[in-house]
Amino acid sequence: MNTAFGLRLAVLVAAFGSSLPLHGIQAFPTKEPIVIDGNLDEVSWRMATPFVDFTENLPREKQPASINTEARILFDERAIYVGIRAFDAAPEKIVAPVTRHDRLSTGHDTVSVWIDPTGSGQFAQIFKLSASGVTGDSLWNEASLRENISPDFDFDAVAMRTPAGWNAEFRIPWHSLRLPAVMERGINLIIFRNMLRDTRIRLSTAALGRDPPCFLCAAMPVDGLNIPKGYSLLRLIPYVAATNSRSNGGGTTSKESLFDSGFDLTWRPSSNAVLDATVHPDFSQLALDRPQLRSNTRFALSVSEKRAFFLEGADLFALPYASIYTRTATAPSFGARATYRSEAVDATVLSVRDRGGGYVVLPGAYGSDYKDQPASTATYALVRVPFKVFGAANSVGAALSDRRYVDGSTNQMASIDGVFKPADSIRIRGQVALSSTLDAGIRQAGRASYADAFFDDGRNYVSMRAQDVSSQFRADNSFIAQNGFRSARIEAYRCVKELSFLHEICSGFVAREKRSAENAVMERTANPTLYFGGDRNFELALRPRWFSFQRAYADGPLHRVPSTVAEFSVDPGGWLPRVAVDIDVGRAVDTFDDIVKKMRLIDVLVSLSISERIDVSVRASNQQLRDSAGVPSMRENAAQIVATLQMSAQDTFRLIAQTAATTRRPSVPSENVATTRADAASFVYTHRRAFGRTVDVGVTRIKSTNTDAATRSTFELFAKASWAIAL
Repeated sequence: MNTAFGLRLAVLVAAFGSSLPLHGIQAFPTKEPIVIDGNLDEVSWRMATPFVDFTENLPREKQPASINTEARILFDERAIYVGIRAFDAAPEKIVAPVTRHDRLSTGHDTVSVWIDPTGSGQFAQIFKLSASGVTGDSLWNEASLRENISPDFDFDAVAMRTPAGWNAEFRIPWHSLRLPAVMERGINLIIFRNMLRDTRIRLSTAALGRDPPCFLCAAMPVDGLNIPKGYSLLRLIPYVAATNSRSNGGGTTSKESLFDSGFDLTWRPSSNAVLDATVHPDFSQLALDRPQLRSNTRFALSVSEKRAFFLEGADLFALPYASIYTRTATAPSFGARATYRSEAVDATVLSVRDRGGGYVVLPGAYGSDYKDQPASTATYALVRVPFKVFGAANSVGAALSDRRYVDGSTNQMASIDGVFKPADSIRIRGQVALSSTLDAGIRQAGRASYADAFFDDGRNYVSMRAQDVSSQFRADNSFIAQNGFRSARIEAYRCVKELSFLHEICSGFVAREKRSAENAVMERTANPTLYFGGDRNFELALRPRWFSFQRAYADGPLHRVPSTVAEFSVDPGGWLPRVAVDIDVGRAVDTFDDIVKKMRLIDVLVSLSISERIDVSVRASNQQLRDSAGVPSMRENAAQIVATLQMSAQDTFRLIAQTAATTRRPSVPSENVATTRADAASFVYTHRRAFGRTVDVGVTRIKSTNTDAATRSTFELFAKASWAIAL
């Protein structure tokens, strides 16, 4: 063969080969016990061929990694094992503070294993480990591009520092993966490695950009797996809790001692079906909801879910609009849920008997109203059918929500939705919902529709969104704070990317208009935006909202409310892992008297790493409204300090101290200044041995004051223990 012909043949082979799909990551069977200790010294690890073709996503996009990483995959009839050798030329620079489970950040040296268990590209289960041995887990929803850190999965992971860097070793039981009964596609996988040096470095097994429009579209298949058929799981997680409290207020003192118990029961009769039951799911005194600024807000505010029972299949509820909000079940007595996942269909049904308490949110066009929430039965069902067109992950789904109160009132909501991705850079979503509400003997029917379109090729971004919600639409099992409007929004920008301190500069605009059912303009804005991104997760967004209008009440005027917004964040590293500052200065409508006033809003987040085992997070917000003379008519402060002492990867001491205070000066001089203040502090020791096995002991003190009411304080001592039992 002459040289010229050989060169031409090589070029043709290379060109043909580049059009073929990527090879997967090879998995190897093992029959020897794998000890999860980070050593990776078993014979099976040494015999397994490593995957070494990692790609750099940050700061260089889609470039061969300049730092070596090796990944190996083993499996047996019980679990899949992932072993990673993270080589480092300067191991003394590894950032590895000891923190709590699920508190890993981009400022830590970590590895993450993303597993798409159905291969459909719809969702991924994420398993994380830091170089200090701290674990984390979460669910990724590809349609919404959102990560939910609330779910907990049963898995083991251990890190080991070495002279060449560090090792990570995972054991993920098959019963922890939401596998279909028939594996037609097989599972897909991405392994990420995160490092923080002069800048953040992200490597992965997938060729992804800095901010990709999709992640699972680049996941690789795991070849050679032999997933066992017919395995099942029956697990009971009981808990016991004791509380002793003392309250003072209004000249009276009350004491109360309570003992509570309950359990979560999980049965997996097959690999793709999960049945869950709960009795007295613990709402948990272990974490306080962070205070939020609400005095100048007319709409209800949401808080995150903490109860484990409600987190199974949470990614299925990530609909564009009107998805389930489980915090509406304020005091559940018992509940049951069935979840089925396969390549052909995903489905879940959840029903809870709630003892009531709290409030039912009554949405409105210009503000939320409330009524007392009686006992009820809440049921939610969802089915989703994934399909692929042009190789992209698409889906259609339907949801049904039903709430029946003991006072005879009811609320039902039904919806259909779809996600279509004609290409990896394009996503189109839509949803149509109908509701029926019987309240105080009056039945009302409502409707809601939502559509959005999204294009992102890494340099150009366009997003369009439209909503239409009737005045009678309600979904009591969801979080619907506003109805009676229709809106349209468009956002577009273009990015210039350079490999220097500033990785990218983006400029664009945002335009939005919202109208009431009576066709009155409620909001109107059309403003430019400017974004800078750089080293150490540096981000700066400037949004001059100089052309902005807002109407606070149906019979009120349309006010011009110009302001300038600046959002800044950076991860300096060392003892200062993160700083974030959001500032909004200009004018705003005071919803108390419907007058435009000077406004200043500042939100600051500072994370401090006192040592490898002590970290402190401080978040403070301040909002002020001033009249034309410069006199404050409203001042609101909210602050929270969270200090954590991590004795080990299992033992944590956590202190939470927070305050929220509002002072409002009425426009009538003869009226008194109104003040409210709520202070809370919680100190908790947690021992987390493994999934479902925890012990918590702590104290909480809450104090509230109000101009029109007596000061009230509560001191509470509590202890809780839960443990997982395999049956």
